[in-house]
Amino acid sequence: MEKKIDFVIVGVQRGGTSSLFEAICKHPDVVKPQRKEIHFFDFDDKFNWDGTLASLDSYDYYHSFFSFDEHKITGEATPAYIFFPDCLERIKIYNPRVKVIVVLRNPICRLVSHYKMTCDLGFEDLDIISAINKESSRLSDPAIGELRRYSYLSRGFYVNQLKNLYSWFDKDQVLVLKSEDLWSDKSTINKVFKFLNVDPMKEFVYPRISLKTKGDPLMISNDLYEYIYKLYEEELLELQNMLDFNIDDWFVNQD
Repeated sequence: MEKKIDFVIVGVQRGGTSSLFEAICKHPDVVKPQRKEIHFFDFDDKFNWDGTLASLDSYDYYHSFFSFDEHKITGEATPAYIFFPDCLERIKIYNPRVKVIVVLRNPICRLVSHYKMTCDLGFEDLDIISAINKESSRLSDPAIGELRRYSYLSRGFYVNQLKNLYSWFDKDQVLVLKSEDLWSDKSTINKVFKFLNVDPMKEFVYPRISLKTKGDPLMISNDLYEYIYKLYEEELLELQNMLDFNIDDWFVNQD
């Protein structure tokens, strides 16, 4: 039987997936791939409408990024996968038994971090409020780059993304984490290891890869926080009922 990846971190962007991925790869029973984000399942030209591969090729290209070991596990982390709904069906077809991990960050902080990253990369010249207000018109552009780049607000509507995830994978295949817990709760990483069926690690220093971008720290004024919070208010109330952890701290500015 062809070896396939064992786990995939599917989101969210600017949510702490890099730190979590590095933490998982520190485990002696995990083989790190050539890079964190493979971006295989989020490119439409590789797939048919039904999620099957468009060409007669196997998954050889995808597997070329991994070193498989029958006694260890391996996986990747592409946080775009949860946002583009077709990705999850494609992953399910590829490996119905794969373990799926999602890291959710306060969507308001995630939005600001996403915006700041886009500015740092030189793709944004609007102020943040204007960028939020212009998002719908920008995303109406069929160019995939627009959707990847300017989906500041859209990526934070987690409810429908999770519903889509659970429509493809059983709940026992999915682990949803709170980004803030990755550093504040030392038991979180061993919860991940248990989910992946590898032994816990007693002495473990969690790798802190900053969620901040270059330049000024991610400081959000109360006025800006309140403005974005109102856009997410109903979403957060519904989201709380879906999660097994508390998100009360997302309802107020912690800066």
